[in-house]
Amino acid sequence: MARREFFPALRRALSRSPETKGLPERVRASSAGYVIPGIPYRTGWDAKRAVEQGYEASTTVFRCVEFICSNVIEQPVVLFKDGTEKTGRKIDDPRKDSTRLLHVLNRRANPWESGKIFRHRLVAQFLLSKKGVFVEVIRTRSGRIGLLSLPDPDLVSIVPNETDPMGAFEVQTPNTSVKSVNYLPRFDPDADAQSQPASILWIRSPHPLVMWKGTSPMDPAGLDIDLEKYARLYNRRFLQNDGRPGGLLSVKGQVTPDIMDMIQAQFSGGVESAGRTTVISADSVSFADTSGTPRDMMWGELSKATKEDICAAFGLAPSLIFGASGETFDNADADYAQAWELRLKPLLGLLDDQLDVLTGGYDDDLLLRHDLSGVWVLGRHERERQDRAAADLDRGAITYNEYREITGRDPVKAAAADVLWIAAAGKMAVASDEKTSQEAIDTPVATALAAPTPPGELPPSGQEERPQLGPARGEAGLRAVGKPEAEDGEPEDMERADLRSSEFLLNLEGKQGRPRRGGSGPDAGAGWH
Repeated sequence: MARREFFPALRRALSRSPETKGLPERVRASSAGYVIPGIPYRTGWDAKRAVEQGYEASTTVFRCVEFICSNVIEQPVVLFKDGTEKTGRKIDDPRKDSTRLLHVLNRRANPWESGKIFRHRLVAQFLLSKKGVFVEVIRTRSGRIGLLSLPDPDLVSIVPNETDPMGAFEVQTPNTSVKSVNYLPRFDPDADAQSQPASILWIRSPHPLVMWKGTSPMDPAGLDIDLEKYARLYNRRFLQNDGRPGGLLSVKGQVTPDIMDMIQAQFSGGVESAGRTTVISADSVSFADTSGTPRDMMWGELSKATKEDICAAFGLAPSLIFGASGETFDNADADYAQAWELRLKPLLGLLDDQLDVLTGGYDDDLLLRHDLSGVWVLGRHERERQDRAAADLDRGAITYNEYREITGRDPVKAAAADVLWIAAAGKMAVASDEKTSQEAIDTPVATALAAPTPPGELPPSGQEERPQLGPARGEAGLRAVGKPEAEDGEPEDMERADLRSSEFLLNLEGKQGRPRRGGSGPDAGAGWH
C-alpha cells in the first residue's frame, strides 16, 4: 500500500529550494571589485609591507599592535550553551567541550604553536593585513577541530565562482623549485572529515563596499607612518653629516693665524670653561649661534603629531603607548577604560562572531566568546548599577529580592525578602496585606533574632534597641509601621537586630558591620538559602 502524503502540494511548496535565477548577476553586483570567476582577487596593500615598514620600523605601530594583542590573549576563550553570555551555561573546561575548540584556542593550536601564540598572531594579522586573516582548519576523523594554523595572507587569494564570491582559496607554497598551488574550500560547518578534511576560514574587518576586501588601521595611518620614518631618517643622516660649529666669531680687519689660534683657544675651553666670560681686543666682533634652528625644532612637533595620528588610527590613547607621565591618575584610568570599552571589546566581538562558526554553525546551541569577566574596567557600569540598587535597598525603595535580581543572584524564598524595609526609620513598609506582613514577621530568622532580651540582662554590645516588627495597618498604599504594643499597653523592646534594615540583611550574609554606602560586596546574599 502506498504511503499517503498529508497536503502534498503544501509540503512541496514548503520544501522547495530557494530561487537561484539571476544569482550570478546578484553576486557580481554585491561588490564593485568583483572580477571574472576563477581569477583570484588582488590587493594593493600587502601584509609584508605592513610588517616591514610599519610593525618592524615604527615604534608607535609596534607598541599599538603589542598593546592590543597582549591584552587580548590574556582573556581565555569560553563557550556558552543554550543562551548568551548572560543567560547561557558557561563551559570553560576543555574536557566538557565536544568541539575541542577550548583546547585548541587556549592550550595548543597546532604542533608548533600554543593557543596564546596562535591568538597573538591572529590578532596581529587582523590589525596589519588588509586582506584579513586566513585560518586553515584541519578536522579530526570524528569531525572535531583538530588543529588551526595561519598561512601568510600574501600567499592566499580568494577565488570567486559563478554563485559564490568566496568560492575557494588559492594557497601558494613558497620556496619550492616548482610553484605549487593548492585550492582549499571555504569552511563549511555542516561538512565532515571525509568531505572536507581541510578548509579555510576567512576573518577580516569588513570593508564598507567591497565584500572580498578587509580594512586595516595601516591604511589611514600609512602617511603618518611614512612621515615618522622619513623624519627620523632625515635627522639621523643630518646628525651624521653635520659639520656645523657651535658658533661663528667674526673679527673685523686682518687677523694673523697666531691671533686666530689665540682667540679660538679662549673660546674652546671645553666643559670646564662653560659659561665663562672671555675678553678680547678687536675693532669689531660679531657672533652667530649655529647650534639650533627652527627647522630642528620642527622635527619634534612633526614626530609628536604623527605618533598621535597613528595611535588614533589604532583606537588607542597616546598615554597607553608612551606612558602617562604628563597626565593625572584619573585621566590615565579613563584612557585605559576607553581602550577596553571602545576598542578592545568591539574588536573581540567582531573576532568571536566570525570564529563562532567553528562550534558547528551559527544557529547551534554553542556560543564562542572571549571571557571578559576578569577585566575590571569593563564592570564599572555594572558595579555602579549595583551600588545604586544597594542605596535603593537601604532607603526602602526596592525589596531584597529585587536587589538580588539586579545583582544577578537567585531570589530568596521568604516573605520577608518580598516586602519593603525602611532602614533609616527602623520600620517596615508593605502594601495593605495583613497576610504578607504577618508572614514576613513570622519568618523563622526574624522570630529568632527579634526575641526580647531576658529581664535584668544587657543587650549585646554594639546592638541598639529597636522596636519589634509589626504589620502595616491601613487600607491602601504603602505605610510605615510604628512600634507595636504588648498586651499591657507598653511598647515591646527589641534588643537584637531585626529584618527592618538592609544592615540586618547584609549582616545575615556573614558580613561584619555595615557595608560602604556606595557599594555592594561580591558575596552579598550568600547567607540566604
